[in-house]
Amino acid sequence: MLSDNFRLRTLDYGHLMDFHGNWRFAPSYDLTFSPSINNCHQLSYAGTYQNPTQTDLNRLAKHFNIKHPTQIIEEVKLALLSFEKYAKLVDIRNSERTLVLKTIQSTLKN
Repeated sequence: MLSDNFRLRTLDYGHLMDFHGNWRFAPSYDLTFSPSINNCHQLSYAGTYQNPTQTDLNRLAKHFNIKHPTQIIEEVKLALLSFEKYAKLVDIRNSERTLVLKTIQSTLKN
């Protein structure tokens, strides 16, 4: 959400069942940068489709009983701020790197 993954998320989620038959969401997967024509996610999260605020993310964390959401969100933000360094290490084209970095910086302003 913070890195603008706008792909059709309705197809990229899963569930896990424990030995007692209890279901839970699987950890996120297939997360890539994917800009959208209309700058909107296909699915809403915490009632919004774009530019999640800290309040939106905290509401989502509360709904799913995620402990220490502020700490997790800050860790994700720090990782995103390191994008350019890692993109250069794996030789992502400058034009793509610039697009992703600009989007990350814009998203993190919220």
